[in-house]
Amino acid sequence: MNSKSTGQLSKREKYLKLRGDCDLNEFKCFKCNTSFNSLKTLHFHMLSIHAENRRYYKCPVCDYTFVQVWCVNRHLMKVHKKTKEETDGLKIKIKPTTTAKPGNIKSDDHQYKYADFEKLKCLCCSRSFSTPANLRRHVARHLGLTRFWCKLCNYKTFNHSDCLQHVKKIHPTQDPQSLVIKCSEHSVNM
Repeated sequence: MNSKSTGQLSKREKYLKLRGDCDLNEFKCFKCNTSFNSLKTLHFHMLSIHAENRRYYKCPVCDYTFVQVWCVNRHLMKVHKKTKEETDGLKIKIKPTTTAKPGNIKSDDHQYKYADFEKLKCLCCSRSFSTPANLRRHVARHLGLTRFWCKLCNYKTFNHSDCLQHVKKIHPTQDPQSLVIKCSEHSVNM
């Protein structure tokens, strides 16, 4: 039974309504102007991308952490060569950890936990890249690292070009260069 038939708001709806930065009818995030197919996916987006405190899931075999629990499962199968049955058995050990402002990761070594620079491959999603720089930028997204933000709406991203593109699309009457700010407290030397 959903909240529309009972007249009561679900926990997800209450959380999103209190935030005030998304449209519950159109499943749209105002922070990054992204639309979703369901309340569930909008809720997940707001928790994993725009929350002050974010959940991370640690691999029970090594120290890798992931924003999504399914990434841990894929990591277990691809990196640790676990079978589906072994992965299912380890699920009980995969617990969420809440971390404030994950963009503050500054370790140069941190990127190596998520990338194979010899094969130019992301260890989170197995995607391959043509250059180390492209791989670093991609891994930064998995880690939630940000270096640039929009003055008008606090949209944050790792790439300067992504932030400029955001300003041109979302705030077309504004000068993009004047609205993109480098946020040193979130920077990472990758």
